Amino acid sequence: MSQYRTPLSGAGWRLIERRIAVAPTVDIPAPEPITLPGRGQTAIFDIGPRDAEPIILLHALSCTSLLTWYPSLPQLSRKYRVIGLDQRWHGAGIKSNTFSLEDCADDVAALGTELGFEHFTVAGYSMGSMVGQLVAKRHPDRLTGLVLCATTRNVRRRDHIAFDAYMRVTARMRPRPHRRERPRLSDGGHRWLYSEFRRTTFSANIAAINAIANFNSASWLHELRTRTAVVVMRRDRAIPPRDQRAVARSIPGAARFDVDAGHAGCVFSPEQFVPALTAACDWVHS
Repeated sequence: MSQYRTPLSGAGWRLIERRIAVAPTVDIPAPEPITLPGRGQTAIFDIGPRDAEPIILLHALSCTSLLTWYPSLPQLSRKYRVIGLDQRWHGAGIKSNTFSLEDCADDVAALGTELGFEHFTVAGYSMGSMVGQLVAKRHPDRLTGLVLCATTRNVRRRDHIAFDAYMRVTARMRPRPHRRERPRLSDGGHRWLYSEFRRTTFSANIAAINAIANFNSASWLHELRTRTAVVVMRRDRAIPPRDQRAVARSIPGAARFDVDAGHAGCVFSPEQFVPALTAACDWVHS
């Protein structure tokens, strides 16, 4: 789930299956299609008490909303109304001519309107945290709270260099007959994860990586006034923890919650991540 690499191969998933247990994939909600007027059709799940405070979840790069957040749903939905949507070009998300994080942020505001929410909280992971920052900038009057997980203000120069080289190589690649390797996974949970991961195309990942590489909130984060909690993944190798801590320092009054896990801790270390996420959501609503 590293931000700056191509999707895992079948061999990569077999290695994960051997080494890492995943949270149970039973009782996962089924997303339903929803049309955002003037924007397009996406899919959402909507669980938890109908009259509870709403939280809209924004997923990471290459993921669906369920793939990023499913281990957290049982705990969060006990107290909150939890809505997850597939963002543009990901999973069942809106299919548009172009991809931008700004459009993703405006989709979130449109979803809130369509569901009848005057105010709501946003929780974003990795790419979703960048979208969350943009929601707070572009639609500050709609937000009750903001939770940013595995987040950053921008991509560092060394990652820009690697990204530019990667884009030059892929731009020269000729399309070939599409054949995806399907690993023989014995565990049902790993099979489900792999099937969700495959729902986002290679071209969609390239477009999203391009948007991520050009994201920079360093000049305006200090202007945000939304009550914010930052969940720092202390073993993250995709987004350095110091960059995540810098986000917490940049937003006035932000609280910080540390997790002893890596970038994919939302899925592979739920016992560490879910309590911190829940505490962060509780804090922004306190």
